[in-house]
Amino acid sequence: MGPSFTRQIKLDILTMSALDPDSISAVLQEFRAYIRHHDKAFVQSTIRAVGKIVELAQLVHDKRGKELNSIEIEQKKAATVALNCLYGVKTFVASRSKQALHIIENWQPCRISSANKFPAPFEFPD
Repeated sequence: MGPSFTRQIKLDILTMSALDPDSISAVLQEFRAYIRHHDKAFVQSTIRAVGKIVELAQLVHDKRGKELNSIEIEQKKAATVALNCLYGVKTFVASRSKQALHIIENWQPCRISSANKFPAPFEFPD
């Protein structure tokens, strides 16, 4: 799969390309292979990227719901993405208990305080 910096760049590019429901699905499918990688730092980055995709899915489906006047349906689709990702991470933890426990013990979640807000990776036009 290449050197670690190449894997990280590809992970970032894929995460930022999840701008519609089809690409979200394709990116998450790609991440299923990444989560099985032997590099623990890369697996941690992949799990963080899955979380970012869940947040992006909410934005994508909210925008789509407004465009199609089907907000409730799109919210359910975003919730389905989130639940599927949660199930995937739970399954990963159950199947790789030793490795997963090490990853979880050393994982530092991204916390955003009101004084330290990160800009969104993109903004949808109104």
